[in-house]
Amino acid sequence: MREQKQLLEEQKAKMEADQALLNEYTRERQIRAVRHQNRDSKGLRWLGRGVAGVLGGAAIVFTGGLAAPLVAVGAVAIEAKLQEDREKDKQRLRDAM
Repeated sequence: MREQKQLLEEQKAKMEADQALLNEYTRERQIRAVRHQNRDSKGLRWLGRGVAGVLGGAAIVFTGGLAAPLVAVGAVAIEAKLQEDREKDKQRLRDAM
């Protein structure tokens, strides 16, 4: 009877250790997934900046500088949105940890 109780306790301890390992593995996978998603969105942000810069420069050249105030307002709006996206990425990573 005593041996069975000890055996059950050992099995319970092993199951708890296995569950802890599984939880840690799952957490690491979630963090990796969030980092991968953040990396992808970072590349898209840089691409968006590049395209916006080229289009803004073209608008200024073709309008002889008359579009400069509009391009500046657009650049500020885009940068504000990108900053918001960066903060969301950071928060998502914090939540995953």
